[in-house]
Amino acid sequence: MPPTTTYFDQLRQAGYYNQRMSRHEFWTFTLVNAMLTYLVHGIPVLNAAAFLVFLVLTGFAMCQRLNDAEISRKWLIMLFLPYVNVIGLFWLLIYMCQPSYPATNDHGPCRV
Repeated sequence: MPPTTTYFDQLRQAGYYNQRMSRHEFWTFTLVNAMLTYLVHGIPVLNAAAFLVFLVLTGFAMCQRLNDAEISRKWLIMLFLPYVNVIGLFWLLIYMCQPSYPATNDHGPCRV
């Protein structure tokens, strides 16, 4: 599946944090978000707005990815704690690389 198709499919499902997102979908979505943020970096008005939009979209994508790996979303709270967020970011990076939970869980069937 082309990256643009994956990205637009995930944009349509962005507000639903109670779904699943496979590892491929998550990293494609994150990479396209990073490229778009870099493209609007030079435009001051779009820079702040795009940063906030992409931050919220990445938060929803991280929730969906944790749902897919059958890991509690409570791990995202570590990003907001001072001095702990560096360690939390490291652990979340490891969790984002975990394979999908192969069976159906509370958030739907496996989409791999």
